[in-house]
Amino acid sequence: MQTEILTRETMSSSTTPSNEDQLEAKSFLIRYIQAFAVCVAYTLGSGVLGLPLDVYQCGFYPFVTVFSIIFLAEIICIHYFAEILQIGDVALQEACSESVENSHDEITSNKIDILPNLHNLGTLFLPKWLVVLSHVSIFGSLIFNLVSYGLAGSEAIGQLSFINYRQLIPAFIWALSFVAVFAYSIIQQIISILTFGKALVFVITTVVSIILGIKINRPYQTSWAAMNHPILMGSVALGGIPLLMPMLYENFRGYGMKTVKRFKYSLYAGLFFCFILNILWTWSVLVVVPQLDPTCHYHNKTSHGSAVISSTTAASVTTTSAHTKQCNPAYSLEAAKLNGVISTIPFTEMVKLKDPSLLWVSDLIQSFIVVSITVAFLTNAAALYHSTSGVVNSILSWRSHNKSSELQPLHRENSRLSFIDILWHQVAGLLSLGLVFIIAVFQPKGFMKILEQGAATCVSFYCGPILFAMYYQSQQPRFRHLSIPLPTPAIFRPLVVILPIYYTGIIIYMIIVSTQVGNLST
Repeated sequence: MQTEILTRETMSSSTTPSNEDQLEAKSFLIRYIQAFAVCVAYTLGSGVLGLPLDVYQCGFYPFVTVFSIIFLAEIICIHYFAEILQIGDVALQEACSESVENSHDEITSNKIDILPNLHNLGTLFLPKWLVVLSHVSIFGSLIFNLVSYGLAGSEAIGQLSFINYRQLIPAFIWALSFVAVFAYSIIQQIISILTFGKALVFVITTVVSIILGIKINRPYQTSWAAMNHPILMGSVALGGIPLLMPMLYENFRGYGMKTVKRFKYSLYAGLFFCFILNILWTWSVLVVVPQLDPTCHYHNKTSHGSAVISSTTAASVTTTSAHTKQCNPAYSLEAAKLNGVISTIPFTEMVKLKDPSLLWVSDLIQSFIVVSITVAFLTNAAALYHSTSGVVNSILSWRSHNKSSELQPLHRENSRLSFIDILWHQVAGLLSLGLVFIIAVFQPKGFMKILEQGAATCVSFYCGPILFAMYYQSQQPRFRHLSIPLPTPAIFRPLVVILPIYYTGIIIYMIIVSTQVGNLST
């Protein structure tokens, strides 16, 4: 049987009116809003809580400059990964069709529905040794994010309830883990609803914080020489959206160019929304909370392993070294960073000191943190469960010698996964989330360290070298005949080299920083 093969450029100019109409009939606008909401839920998490802590040395304008570069890099990353998703989706569908034709099994053909996930995309485009590194970076990024959310959420609830946050870690992590695993089929709807509440509260919080910042108007220091300090946390605050895209793409696959383009625009809008809110929040914290704390220089170190030079430091240390509240995280950004606490703690304490009548602002901020971290934890836990299930499907496929079965979907109407298969997925998901719990229990003060060194490294490795290798392979002859709705114009394809250069630079910087800290601690 002969089939007509279209080039990617030809396909990009063609449309599928019936599919577009069908998507419109199913309220496709809600799907775009849902993609936007989930993107915000994933991105607006612990990064916003840790970012102001990394700005205490450089100040506001150097931070905005660096953060803008990070934002542009993430836009490029989303663009190219969207093309990888499209090519992978079509390639997997083609492989499935060939498998069905060879098996001549009508029942099999009715129950197979290939869904791209991080696991089978890596298997499709990467050599085996790089697939292993890809899995390490994916799971490492999601697990480190979840650990930071578990710690931050427990701290926020503890501050509201006046309970030691370490006692709240097990309940917080396991309660949300069970929701993410056993309510996975409706998790995107839950996240979407909670995200709108979260975004509304955060906008109100940010506006109130800006007004408060204008009222207090504490002068902040600027040091362009220290503009490198927010790089790692900034990458965490905006990075990692490709890890979420396969889960979101399920609602848009099989449609035309306009649908995929709007899907990308939804993610761009979500990223830009988080970009603006992060900047506004960081500014409001800077003009309310002191940047430096002379008492923290008693040990003559900073979190980046270099001494902060100040004319008042030497004199202050001799007079404050005996203070019981030395380097108190409630009174400066520097102390908060060194003690591994979230930025809202010194912010709320400064609000109480400056204007006790604004105690409701403190409660509002803590309420936002609880909602925000809850939504972010659920989003990352759902992404981790989605990725874990892809690996489990692969193992089950290998055991049954039926490679097509690994491509079956999770919790969809045409799924034929057995009860035992679903049980394996849930057990594997809970085990991976159990690792999150173990790390959080043994590193209760590791909020900043986990984000900067763990999450930033893993997400940079995946969005840089891994994504570049996948995109390069997707442009090879064996995939060129595939038709996708929205390909990248040939003239812009070489720009993908920006990704490995940029993200490899971040990894090298992290290694240098970690080496400096390690040398000073010995």
